[in-house]
Amino acid sequence: MLRSNAIASPLVAGFAILLAFASTGKAGTFTYATGNNTSFGTSQFINVNPDLVVHQQAPNYSQSTAQAISPQYYGYDVLGSINNVSTQNEFFSYALNSGDQFTTYVQAGNPATQSPELLLYDPNGNLVALAAGNAADGSSSIISYTVPNGDGGNWTSQVTTNPNLPPSNFNFDLRLSGPFLKYQTDVLGTYDSTDHSGFYSVAANAGDSLHFLATGGLSGATELLLYDPNGNLVALAAGNGLNGMSSIIDFTVPNGDAGNWIVEVTGSQNVTGPNFFNYDLQVSGATGLGPINPLAGASVPEPSSLLLLATGVLGLLTFSRRAA
Repeated sequence: MLRSNAIASPLVAGFAILLAFASTGKAGTFTYATGNNTSFGTSQFINVNPDLVVHQQAPNYSQSTAQAISPQYYGYDVLGSINNVSTQNEFFSYALNSGDQFTTYVQAGNPATQSPELLLYDPNGNLVALAAGNAADGSSSIISYTVPNGDGGNWTSQVTTNPNLPPSNFNFDLRLSGPFLKYQTDVLGTYDSTDHSGFYSVAANAGDSLHFLATGGLSGATELLLYDPNGNLVALAAGNGLNGMSSIIDFTVPNGDAGNWIVEVTGSQNVTGPNFFNYDLQVSGATGLGPINPLAGASVPEPSSLLLLATGVLGLLTFSRRAA
């Protein structure tokens, strides 16, 4: 999917050229502001079904070397910019249902000393909440809200400059989070030897409804094994998916069994002959936290990169971001 970088610079003439360089892989836990979302009517619709892609880090061929794949947080980030000439406001919409509890948090990136203002509108366009520098760091803004009964629909967040501060240009990170987010992790790995089963550690809490699906490309016959935090095998599946080769385990974490659950991906024992394949392990339903940064690889161009663009050189600098 092509994603567009927003620019915090008055040199907006190079914006269209930059879009061609803003392509990313399947990093569905963040996106970039388009720069065209400067009014309520042109609000940019954002995803509430994040898909975190993790690549296998071998050798994770045993329970003791299992690769941790849980994220540092469950949320969806939008990286944008405020420019006092071209993008004084940016608007983002997302679909919510009655009763959904959610939090929006905006933090300035570069320069990090800025204090963006955050506004929240209901599906009818009514302003229902406003925040300016109310987060713990004294500069970021946060709104937590529960959708009232009958008010399901497209809710909208506006990011702008703090009216109590002098006008300025800055990049920002707007994060949407809440229990309503349907978070999924895709692990891309390889089973290329009988002793190269992939082991993955998933942080889960009591009551989590875990879902695992292993697909071995077009012809790989997979097998899934699930172990509790004490290393006990609690579930096994081989070829129970729709195509007879993928494997599915659905499991609810019992009370008292929160911790790191381990799922193993291997070749089906029901197949004779070679059965090696690349696989996609899909994991959903877990709510525990781990080491994976959902924003890894995210970047936005700085004003200096547009100066280089005029001479044919493009510089993409890392988005400067403090821990939330």
